[in-house]
Amino acid sequence: MTIRDREDEVVSSSSSISPTEQQRRILFLSLEFDSAPFSGNGVLARSLVSSLVGKDHDCAVRVICAKPHPSTEGLSKDICMDYLSEYFDLEIWSVGLPRRCQWKRLDRSGPWEHYSEFSPDYAAHVKEFEPTDVVAVDWHGMLAWKWIHQHLRRNEMLQKLGNQWMSSNVNVCYYNFRVYSSSSWEHEQPENEEIQSSSDDQFYRMQEQTSCKSANVIICLAENDRCMLQRLTEDEHSNKSANETKRIHILHPPLRGDIWLLANADSTSYYDHHLPLDARLAMEKFASHSSSQKRMFITCMSRFSPEKSPHHFVKLLHELGGVEFLRSRSLIPIMCGARSVEAYAQKVVDDIQSLCSGSAEGEADWPCVIINHHLGPRELAAVFSHTVLNVHPCLYDAYGMTMVESAAFGVPSVVNGGGKVGAASLLGEGEGCIAVNLGQIIDETGSCETQSIDTIRESLQENSTSLDRTATLARTRA
Repeated sequence: MTIRDREDEVVSSSSSISPTEQQRRILFLSLEFDSAPFSGNGVLARSLVSSLVGKDHDCAVRVICAKPHPSTEGLSKDICMDYLSEYFDLEIWSVGLPRRCQWKRLDRSGPWEHYSEFSPDYAAHVKEFEPTDVVAVDWHGMLAWKWIHQHLRRNEMLQKLGNQWMSSNVNVCYYNFRVYSSSSWEHEQPENEEIQSSSDDQFYRMQEQTSCKSANVIICLAENDRCMLQRLTEDEHSNKSANETKRIHILHPPLRGDIWLLANADSTSYYDHHLPLDARLAMEKFASHSSSQKRMFITCMSRFSPEKSPHHFVKLLHELGGVEFLRSRSLIPIMCGARSVEAYAQKVVDDIQSLCSGSAEGEADWPCVIINHHLGPRELAAVFSHTVLNVHPCLYDAYGMTMVESAAFGVPSVVNGGGKVGAASLLGEGEGCIAVNLGQIIDETGSCETQSIDTIRESLQENSTSLDRTATLARTRA
């Protein structure tokens, strides 16, 4: 395995495995990959690559990803990819980011421009690798391929390569993890937070239309996203017949192998010591309140970023009855995720701490737990093994892998219904998850859908058989 930075200096290396002529050789383009993942995109990208290089597929894979500036807070090296690279044909080529680039962002404010413009620094390596396929994650991955392809085409025309490998003959897959042009961010912003502007909408629409047009194959994660991408391709091909527009495939992300193993372990005790310290301390403080209850967390696994809307979780707790509700049900709220937008993250934290403050004079604050990083598999397993209910807070999500991961541990999720979250179709709305109208629950006008609130409240009643049934079905489908 070889890991390179964009100056082409070898950072670390081990025994290199040369691809064979019979192997599928895949160039995988994902902005988030090599450094510790801060979102589900990074986790899914790693899972896909792990599957491609594994024994079931035995592909040769080269990844071009972004590498955050060393001064960026919260970075750590994940052993998993290094381990795979020791045994399989995998190399990671990193585009180093300058200090000015925002990390932990995948939208227009993120480092997409630097990543895509400097990806051609690896054009010579791509040429030497001669990929049979390109898999590009989201519009920034497709933009990186556009720049690489243009660089290679210029060289190919100059060198008159004839019948040798050419970049124009590569099969290009646009793997859409999220339809940015149709994201409902304008309905998900907290007070005083800048909303997605019409210029952003136009920017994302243009990028995603171009991505669809440039790809041979289009894959997305859910039916809702397929419909939105189909509208983009129909707009692009408005003068063509339906048979001439590209077919868009749905491929549900698999449950990660490491999560499956942890969820099916005979005993949870061996990973319980991975429970984050603040969560463990909250449990110890809680023990005197209810010594017999094993599951006491109501959990929100969501990046602290406006489009993921963790502020909806705080609003939901308020509508359920605030700290008095938490005390009466013996529930500890726990929020886990990277702080992508610092000012927004701090406001969400302040709000939930205020909600959990003592409601009467002299009354102690109720514990709440804030974990400011993306949880690794064992941390995730430890938290979910003590969780009674998971809340997926955003109104729209292409998939929502944490819902499937929580279900694997027998933890059902509250989710916005109506096909707005991809994983809900796998689990079954009203079957393997609790589907409600989150949009009305968090309506800032003050109106509230009492039926949805009552559904959640009743599911959290002691000895609730409906929650047990939902949890059992969720785990089976995960």
